Order: sequence, then structure tokens, then C-alpha cells
Amino acid sequence: MIAEPSSTREGRAPLFSVVIPTYNRAHTIRRTIDSVLGQSDPDFEVIVVDDGSTDGTAQIVRGISDPRVSYHRKENAERAAARNFGTARARGRYIDFLDSDDVEYPDHLASARRLIASAGEPEFVHLGYEIIDGTGAVAARMDSFEGSLNDYLPAGNVLSCRGVLLRSDIARRFPFNEDRELSGSEDWELWLRLASRFEIAYSNEITSAILNHDGRSVLSGDERALVRRKDLALASLDRDEAFVAAFGDRRSEVEAEFLSYIALHLALRDLPLPAVRYLARSLRVRARSLLSRRFLAISKHVLLGAGVQLRALAGLRPR
Repeated sequence: MIAEPSSTREGRAPLFSVVIPTYNRAHTIRRTIDSVLGQSDPDFEVIVVDDGSTDGTAQIVRGISDPRVSYHRKENAERAAARNFGTARARGRYIDFLDSDDVEYPDHLASARRLIASAGEPEFVHLGYEIIDGTGAVAARMDSFEGSLNDYLPAGNVLSCRGVLLRSDIARRFPFNEDRELSGSEDWELWLRLASRFEIAYSNEITSAILNHDGRSVLSGDERALVRRKDLALASLDRDEAFVAAFGDRRSEVEAEFLSYIALHLALRDLPLPAVRYLARSLRVRARSLLSRRFLAISKHVLLGAGVQLRALAGLRPR
């Protein structure tokens, strides 16, 4: 039975611990924290984990006087280590993961409370979210799941840290993989391990937003790094007996998704030939990738990139 919301007081653990890893986000961190402080459900603490920022992040967070906000600085070790660091210090029953350039809408935690109560305090919770582009328009909404949400995961990372809450005992038992070379896919790798063990309780209600911008760290990484990330994730999953038992027959979907992800990143960087090579590998692993929206996006960028290169070879300047 979950207690009714009340102000978090010293000596009483809150229901929610909002863990915010951050690195050089002085320009966004206040907006992110304010979105939590504006929650209609006040039963939370905010744990900001500064992963070695070199900008003004510390000054901004330390300037917030709300006693529910705590600031912790550590040496840079990437986001997985920062989330685990925050989880280890959390007092809440549930860990709510929030990146320092995203926001929660006012009823996010209230909606989570209702879902947790109705599902009997599940291990793994997910709420709907939307993606906002650089112009402020809604680029996508993750709010149309049906049936078992677990079944979606081998085909792609449809979840986001933004929508996930984990019961704190589960978050400590199954931490994020802290290998720096896995960074950018550490969340999907964890979701697959968890989905192999626990049913995801979810709601399609949109309660938060990812704010896309050019500086998002998930957009970084060269070809070698992306391939290494794929290999590390697959090796980790292959060692996990629960994953093999639950999703072993769908491993090809996970591999195909990684390959098409690499292809998309290369296409976005105007590297059409390498992009086509990884796209072809993805299709060989799983022919149904041909029907995905990502295949169309990759094809579009490959054609655009090829056009740029052809014009360059012809001695013409692209418009």
C-alpha cells in the first residue's frame, strides 16, 4: 500500500528519488530541476550527480535552496556510472531517471504513483513521453503501446530513461553497465536484461519530454566506437542466462537494430557508402528491417549524402 503524498521531511524516505546525471549542462540543468520542483506530487527528492562538469553546473545547482535537492560531484565516468552513483544514495522507493536536458510535466510523479499503486508496486515502470525538436514542435510521441511492452524491446529501444522508473531494490540489484565504451546503449542493454526477468507496468499517458538538440551526447561516436558498443552489448546479453531464455530466439532483431543504428549515424554524417554497408548487414541479419521507418530515414540520408559527394566530385558546390 502506497502512502498518500506528503512533503518530504528529514527522517522519512520519499516515494520517489529523481536521479539526474549531468555533465556540462549549465545551460539546461536549471530548467530540468525546475520541472521536478513543479510536480503536483511533492513526495520526492532530487539527486543531481555532476559527472565532472567543467562549466557552471555546480554553481547553478548549489544556488537552488530547495532542501529536496542535493548535489554530488564525482570524477567523470559517463552517465551509467553517474546513475548508479545516484541510485546508491537514493532514499526513495522508486528511482526516477531524468537526464539533465529533459523535462517532466507537472503530473509525471502523480501519474507514476497511480500506476505503481494499480500494478501492485511493480519492479519496472514506464510512462509515455514525447520528443520535442529544436523548433519546439513535437517530433514523436511514445504513447501507443499495446499488449506486453516487454515484447517491443528486442526490436529496438522504444523506451527512454525519461519514461522509466525502477523500484530501488531492483535498480541496485541490476545497475547500469558502467563500461564507458557501451555509453549510449547502456540503457537498452539494461532494459533488455530487466525485461527478461520482470513484466513492465506501463501507461501511455505522456508525462515528460526529451528535448532534442545538436549537443545531445547520444549523437556522438565514430564508426569504430559504434561497432564496439554493439559488440559489448551483444556480448553482455549473450552471457545473461535470463536474456537467452526469454529472448534468445530474437537475438537477431537486437543485432539488426544495432547495425541499422550504426548505418543511420553514418548516413547523418554524409558517409553514404559505409552507411549502405551496415544497412545491408542489418538486412541480411533480419530482412524485416526493410519495413522499418529507420530504413526509410537511412535511405533518404544516404541519397542526400551521395548527391553531395557526386556534386563535389563534379567540381560543383552544393547549394
